[in-house]
Amino acid sequence: MWVLILKQHGQQSLLTIEGELERAIYEAGGIRQSNYGNLNKISWARSSRTDKGVHSLATTITMKMEIPENAWKDDLYGMVLAKHEV
Repeated sequence: MWVLILKQHGQQSLLTIEGELERAIYEAGGIRQSNYGNLNKISWARSSRTDKGVHSLATTITMKMEIPENAWKDDLYGMVLAKHEV
């Protein structure tokens, strides 16, 4: 599946990798509902951006993320957390 990164700030009509990543983190419980849809509230930052015709490899993001205390104590790889089993 190919997903283009075509999003400008405030533009919600196009499917983007960044939007899908935000949705996945939200659904896994890493973003509160009150913060979902406003990346500034969670200090979302990316290592780069792309222009038309340009591709990115290994772009990283940073953000404030809320997870249960000791979430990885008995689950070192985070699989239980990712499956909402906490």
